[in-house]
Formats: sequence, structure tokens, C-alpha cells
Amino acid sequence: CGYDDAPVGGINCITCADGFDVVPVYPDGTGYCDGGGPSTSIGVTKVAFATLAVMGIVAYLYAAHKRRKEDLFWMVKPSELTFKEPPVILGQGTFGLVLLAEYRGTNVAIKRIIPSKNEDSDNTRPYSATI
Repeated sequence: CGYDDAPVGGINCITCADGFDVVPVYPDGTGYCDGGGPSTSIGVTKVAFATLAVMGIVAYLYAAHKRRKEDLFWMVKPSELTFKEPPVILGQGTFGLVLLAEYRGTNVAIKRIIPSKNEDSDNTRPYSATI
């Protein structure tokens, strides 16, 4: 059969319910419209690919959200740190001091970064404590 319902070689043709497949109708009146022609398999492939793509995007977004949420668990608010007066210096290096502090009832070591003496005006961002 061709692309329309025109008879070919004495055999009538019909268009299947999907609107794409054109199949022969044999002299005994039987035809074969199963919906499994090439157009249907291409459609199934497209739907499967689109579904996998959406599932991949959702999985990536979920993982990124979970990672951000776990990172927030490790962020320490400076207001939760208490230092003794005067602060106890545990150590000192080229780039900072290590101080004793208390965080939620537990003694912790806090590294306080010392700004460089020849700091440029472009490099004036605030320094945060590193635990």
C-alpha cells in the first residue's frame, strides 16, 4: 500500500485508526491494523526518551537541593559562638589566630583570619571565621 487508501495491485488499502499506518485489506476482508507500525514505535521511543529526560532532571534537582540543605547544617552563625574575655589564643600563624570559643555548650577552636597590612581597596570583603 502507498501513503493513501488507493488500491495497489488489486488489493484495497485502509488507513488504521492511528491515522498513520496504511495497510492492505485482503480479498477475504481481513486487514492488519495493530497500531505497532513504525509511527507508533517512534512515538513510544520519543515518550520514553522524554520521560527519562524529565526523570534525570528531577533527580539532579533533588540531589542539588539535598546538597544545599546538608551544607546549611554545617554553617555556624557567629552569634552562636561565645569567646572568653580576653579571648584565649590557642595558636598563631602567618594568616590568622586560633581562638578558644564555645559553640552550643562545646569548646571549639576558631580560626580568625588576620587581614593583610597592604590590603587593596578592591579586596575589602569581610572575612568570616573558619572552623
